[in-house]
Amino acid sequence: MDKPEKLRFSMLDALIAAGVLAAALLAVWFFYFRGSGGEDVWVEYTFEARGMPLSYEGVPIVGGRVYDSVRGDFLGVVVDAYYRPAKLFTEDVVNQRFREEAVPDQLDVFIVIRAEAVETADNIRIAGDSFEIRVGTHMFVKGKGYAAEGYCVALSTSPRGD
Repeated sequence: MDKPEKLRFSMLDALIAAGVLAAALLAVWFFYFRGSGGEDVWVEYTFEARGMPLSYEGVPIVGGRVYDSVRGDFLGVVVDAYYRPAKLFTEDVVNQRFREEAVPDQLDVFIVIRAEAVETADNIRIAGDSFEIRVGTHMFVKGKGYAAEGYCVALSTSPRGD
């Protein structure tokens, strides 16, 4: 019977293992600790969902909780919600101009959301420092009785004094 060969580790194997470990530690630092140390603030942002059905009127309730419908992160609490008839820019081929047309049976919904955030020189993060928000952020949100896709159209911060 042949004896099984013992495993041998060379200096190159040790260097490769050290490199993999260093890369893993760098990745953990980059994704979890980078950007921490910012200022705790309140952020109030307006989410716009265009072309929603008329049944959305009155559904986002003030005080209701809002979540990211992709990852489930808590995005804040509804402070205000307002609605307007949906409008769409269309091309008038006769006059060679664009004009704004009302869309029947649809609403543009604006939800003002307030959340705790961390503000650094680079960004503003909500949802436990995992969701970066800025004007123009494409978002998928859900709350009790509704879900919508839209954009952050306004953003303001204020110091958190707690």
